[in-house]
Amino acid sequence: MVVSKEDDLDTQSSSHSNSNQSNSYSDNNLELKALPDTGYTDNADLKGFSPLTIKVQNSAYYWVKIDNAYTGEHLVSYFIRSGDTLNVKLPLGNYTIKYAYGQQWYGEEHLFGASTGYAKADKVFKFRSNGNKYNGYTVELITQPYGNLSTSNINKSDF
Repeated sequence: MVVSKEDDLDTQSSSHSNSNQSNSYSDNNLELKALPDTGYTDNADLKGFSPLTIKVQNSAYYWVKIDNAYTGEHLVSYFIRSGDTLNVKLPLGNYTIKYAYGQQWYGEEHLFGASTGYAKADKVFKFRSNGNKYNGYTVELITQPYGNLSTSNINKSDF
């Protein structure tokens, strides 16, 4: 269970932990890649106003994927190093958050190899404005006993 809360321009909080492994191939033929910095993205031109903060636990690296909640269209993905915090701004909209995690980085195509875990947050994140304020979220991908954001394991094909 994770934690989630919303405030204006500020953030919502959610925390989580999950593990779903995809073992459809071996890492033997994959080339380890240098770890990107936290914030490395597949959409560097993205502009937004609503804050999103994602904190991750100290035990894995994460590739976080944000998609339109209603069309499924991919918006952006970010790399987050173990124990780090990502701070970005997203355009207004309704989004889902999925993530992959693991110990060794093989690049965007193979992510964390055969031991990649896949999960998604079980809610739609609604980034809105209220006059001159923008609401946002803080998501903690860290297991918490009384967290308020449920997450689900997903298959690689659903990522």
